[in-house]
Amino acid sequence: MSMTRRQALKSLVLGSGLVLSSASVLSVLNLAHSQVTGEQFTPVFLNAEQVKTLRGMARVIIPKSDELPGAEDVPVVPFIDVLYDRLMSEDEKTKFLAGLALVQAKFLAQAGKAFNVASNQEQHDFVVSLYEHSPEQTEAILNMIESGSAPSGKADEFTLYSFLFNVRALTLEGYFQSELVGETVLAYLPIPGGFDANVKVGENTRAWSI
Repeated sequence: MSMTRRQALKSLVLGSGLVLSSASVLSVLNLAHSQVTGEQFTPVFLNAEQVKTLRGMARVIIPKSDELPGAEDVPVVPFIDVLYDRLMSEDEKTKFLAGLALVQAKFLAQAGKAFNVASNQEQHDFVVSLYEHSPEQTEAILNMIESGSAPSGKADEFTLYSFLFNVRALTLEGYFQSELVGETVLAYLPIPGGFDANVKVGENTRAWSI
């Protein structure tokens, strides 16, 4: 059954992410890994300040815990950087950067300082506030994004929420497709065994890594 655009948008809000082909994801992931040397990352699309902002946002979207790695532990931002450099159109690139600039400007207006110099707690509280909406607000945002264009007088709002949903989806995509998460969070079998068509699935059953 095909997924309608509205279903895809709702899935995005719920965290299932964008739909990308496996070949595209693997290609981007390989390129993203090649951009990282130790703790250093050489962006090809974003600038240094934009990278810092996205890292702060990703850290809030998928925080690190005692048991599980967070987005900061895997090359999520390099994944987004390479994806936009290699696969997105110029229009999509422009919209993404415009949304990122709105996030930075919004924090500056509220806090009186740049997002990238704020404490982790300040960044956390701000990013959480960007994604917290009532069911009615969420429905209104979905309707706006589904329309494909900004309503009169709401160009910035349209750009901002389109950006926020894309960042969340791509953070999840990059996280769950990463090697570390594939081997330590998802069910992983280096050498596949036999096929069992009668496996019991429970609440704590882990999805399989690909």
